[in-house]
Amino acid sequence: LEKVIDNRGKTPPLVDAKEIAARGQKADQNESQVAEFQRSKSKIFPLIESWQIKNHSKYPLEKVSRQKYVSEDCYKSWFRDEHPQPQDILLTTVGASIPQYCLAPTDYKISIAQNVVGLRGRRTEVDQDFLRFHFLSNQFLREVNKRIVTTVQPSIKLSSFCDIEVSLPPLPQQKTLGQDLVAMTDKIELLKWQNHTLESIAHTTFENFFPTHPIDTGNSKSAKEILLDTVYQFVKGDRVKGLDYATEPSEGKIRYTRVKDMDRLRPAVFADASHIKQRCSEDDLLISFDGTIGKVSFGVEGSYAVAIRKIVSDNEHYNNLGFKYTLFSRAEIIDTIHSHATGTVILHASAAIKYLSFPLPSPTEVEKFNRIINPVFDKILLNKKNIVMMEDMLKLAISNVLGQ
Repeated sequence: LEKVIDNRGKTPPLVDAKEIAARGQKADQNESQVAEFQRSKSKIFPLIESWQIKNHSKYPLEKVSRQKYVSEDCYKSWFRDEHPQPQDILLTTVGASIPQYCLAPTDYKISIAQNVVGLRGRRTEVDQDFLRFHFLSNQFLREVNKRIVTTVQPSIKLSSFCDIEVSLPPLPQQKTLGQDLVAMTDKIELLKWQNHTLESIAHTTFENFFPTHPIDTGNSKSAKEILLDTVYQFVKGDRVKGLDYATEPSEGKIRYTRVKDMDRLRPAVFADASHIKQRCSEDDLLISFDGTIGKVSFGVEGSYAVAIRKIVSDNEHYNNLGFKYTLFSRAEIIDTIHSHATGTVILHASAAIKYLSFPLPSPTEVEKFNRIINPVFDKILLNKKNIVMMEDMLKLAISNVLGQ
């Protein structure tokens, strides 16, 4: 390593989070507002946090409604160490899912602080792409896991991490192998970006069909606000103790989605199928009401945790995946969930269910929307399947190149 970037310690002063979040939530729902939102950030710099760093993504995850920022003055003077450069490896040092890695983005500047460090290999000896993939190899991960401390929460000392020995081929060979692996990750990133764009289109289409505040022409009456629990059932998942998780598939086991796995296309753990009462399929909608509340996901098959609810309606029009997703992922729905949460360390928001409401359109109007949006979500689901396939191929390629 040429440089270890370590700004851990106090949390830096942030730009007004409420203003940024308000603009970010609108941008998440409307693709046309993303560019305007980005232009407004010319004097602020993203603070990359551990939740944004995932092994399955080349660069930090982007969700503007959750993104934190520091001012230009803070960026230039507050941090004790330098900032990551493009292609530096970002590493999480604390958390249940460590170690997680990704690369520093190439098209904008970032800052890092709590629980995140940056790693830069010697350019004359190390190809950063190859090094990142080396970090993902089973052989390297075993060495990391030996060094994880779990007294309070899982963590790894930076000095212990840097003591791990690696065996690297000559730089030209690293570059060739790194380019091959990057080509696979680029394909995965392209499919993810396509899905992001398709979901933005779905939100815009929903708003055009069913505006929350329609213009009153005097010729029609606006739909009345309806409590959603009168149309939808919120089916709670199953409780599985952590000691009962399995990390490999086997007979009698079923994939089990925890709240922290809702961002993944395939859950990381398995549960005993005989203890599971509730199942989910790829066209089911899941929402979290405990822990990290208000997370929305679909496209997974298997079972799901007690902190998650499956949203189901007896009306086939309202039960359509595209309609459910664009309805329940709206900012006002998520805001209502957060506004009724209780607890300090672990949030609980199931009480919010009876307050969720929306001016539901008639089944006839929904059917018109479904005819347009169904092909969009068919493509999203197909992309998700292809992403899983490509990730399996990437994992196999890393094992072949770097060993088990």
